[in-house]
Amino acid sequence: MRKFISALSLCFIALICVSSSYAQKIKFNATERKLITIIDERRNADSLAMYLADKNTDIAYRAAIGIANLEDTSVRPQLIARLAKETRPQVIDAIALALGILGANAEANKTLMKVSLSSPTNAVYTAIGRTVRKEDLSLLSSFAQKAIDGKKVSTQFVSRMLIEIALRKLMNPECAEIAASLTTVNDPITNWQATYAFARTEDSALVFRHIDALKQMLYDLGSAEARMFAATALGRIHNDSVVKILMNTTRSEQEWRVRVNLFSALGKAPRLSSALFDLIKKAVNESDKEIPTSQHIALTALGILDNFISAGKLSASDSETVRIWLDEFRQEQDLHEAIHPMVRAQALTTLVQFGYTKETHQALKDMIYARGHGAEDIAWQGLGRLKDTTLFQAFINRIVSTTSPVGILPPLEALNIGWQSAKKDTAYMRQLEYLRLAAAYRHMLIRLPGSFTDASIVSTAMTNLQDSTIITDSLRSEADEYLLKHLDTYSTKESHDQLLSVISAVKWLKPKDKNYITTLSKIYERAANEWSAKDIMDSVSQIVALLGSPLQTPLKMKQRRSIIDWNLLENSPDTLLIQYTPEFMFLKLDKYNAPLTCLNMIKLAKMNFFANNIWHRVVPNFVIQAGDPDQTGYGGPGYSIRREISLREYDTPCVVGMASDGKDTEGSQWFATHLPTPHLNTRYTIWGDITGGKIAVEKIQRGEKMDNIIPFSQ
Repeated sequence: MRKFISALSLCFIALICVSSSYAQKIKFNATERKLITIIDERRNADSLAMYLADKNTDIAYRAAIGIANLEDTSVRPQLIARLAKETRPQVIDAIALALGILGANAEANKTLMKVSLSSPTNAVYTAIGRTVRKEDLSLLSSFAQKAIDGKKVSTQFVSRMLIEIALRKLMNPECAEIAASLTTVNDPITNWQATYAFARTEDSALVFRHIDALKQMLYDLGSAEARMFAATALGRIHNDSVVKILMNTTRSEQEWRVRVNLFSALGKAPRLSSALFDLIKKAVNESDKEIPTSQHIALTALGILDNFISAGKLSASDSETVRIWLDEFRQEQDLHEAIHPMVRAQALTTLVQFGYTKETHQALKDMIYARGHGAEDIAWQGLGRLKDTTLFQAFINRIVSTTSPVGILPPLEALNIGWQSAKKDTAYMRQLEYLRLAAAYRHMLIRLPGSFTDASIVSTAMTNLQDSTIITDSLRSEADEYLLKHLDTYSTKESHDQLLSVISAVKWLKPKDKNYITTLSKIYERAANEWSAKDIMDSVSQIVALLGSPLQTPLKMKQRRSIIDWNLLENSPDTLLIQYTPEFMFLKLDKYNAPLTCLNMIKLAKMNFFANNIWHRVVPNFVIQAGDPDQTGYGGPGYSIRREISLREYDTPCVVGMASDGKDTEGSQWFATHLPTPHLNTRYTIWGDITGGKIAVEKIQRGEKMDNIIPFSQ
């Protein structure tokens, strides 16, 4: 009863937060609807540029945002000209976004700097960082320093600009000096942003030059973000003194997100010392299956231990010490019963690096059958590492006898892990060849897309096939024959993802059969005239040119017609309820900035598409991800939607974005962040925020199930 009352109280609090913050409904006028449709249909940017000067601010804003999404550089002169005249802050920011996405350009950068004098905003300064050319960095440094010294501009804008410089790998000594100075100002956001710029700087010499400033950020008790990014930056310096600083901080740090970054940074140390191993061991042994954040730390710690072992960064004596400890996780009298099974599975997978034993094999098998706790995938990876021909044969047999995509993908990926191990171990590869298991695996990969049509299986098989040790000279004719059949099988609009996977394999194979040209030409025509699939058109065009028969008259893609249910978009609830036991979450939709993504997710929710879905990907202190009906990470709704970029940024935890394999490949997979992630900006659609039940975002582990996602009416 106490738990029930507590849940009701939390729900009531969340309802207040949701309803008080987001009561206003979104309504789009006729012109806005027209512009949103133009953007979705990916028409020529000229059809949007004419609206940049519209008196209605929402319309002018929408036109500029649309040009940003189209990424059409032909209208850059019009954007620059309009920016020089524009006075409305919202429109200025939208035009700045568009210019930034269009890339480095001297005229755009010069105009943005000039506009910043009267309209200093985060969007304008971000665009300055995106448009500056490498040869103009000295000018930018002077501009930034003057802005800081004049004290008329928020230091947050300057630090945000420096992040863009770092993300473009352009950080130089002058910019680094400015970033270091910004770590000392009295503003937490400026502090973490400046530190993040160092974390994204690949020049370790620049980081080392400002080690004192970064050490100060590492000890900043007021900002977990500053500490976590300082840890990442310091991890680029691989000397003993820095490693000692990181280890000492790890011992005293309490925030789980910072500890994850500290362990990740320590993973770049030149060797595994006894002191570092003790830290790893302590993090794992003290993790508790009732405390999810401790599991995040333990998994990260085991991950770096695994990397140390595979890289040979252990002495002989330390190797034995590590092996003895890991061996505890496979013993029948389990010494680590309080530890989450997923952590134990990772420990066993790491143990495999010390060699095959029947006991380890059995312990990993037991993990696979203990469903419901997310250990299965890790255990499969461990089994894949075991260099055992009987097990390799069992994986093949399982795939042949299984029909469910969920049941096929784990052994298929385990086979790939085993194959990669065999490539480094000639004795094991000889065994596979002698027993004809290597041949069986090669034939299976070639033929698998003809037996199983699931996108995840086709994609995995075609990716694994692109290996010169798989397609030997003796198998090229068979590969030629079957890939041609696969192209024909998946030449439909509904098989878009599978077709792209096969096309990728064909591009790698470079077949000599002239029938490929005929088949690919037909696919190209259908992609242009029936499917409006530019990605397929581009891929086919590249392949036929590679095969020596470039397209003589490239086709213009037929315009895709968008049919948008405006009534459903505008009148459906603005919040989705994520039903997740024992927690719950409220997802506030950002209909204004991502209208068609929100509409897509509303439709899927109303269809109960997400019922019994799992969190198939969890990266500690990065993201949690769900939305795959196949639970494999490769599945989707059977179609793609457009990316929708806006002025929204991944600047806080709990921002909700769409997963993607590239521009305009979004479907149903989505993620929520654990921390600010500026490197995701303009690459992944932001379509909402977790506004209630935020703590659940930190607790979720891979493999856990949600009950459903449903539209929520207050």
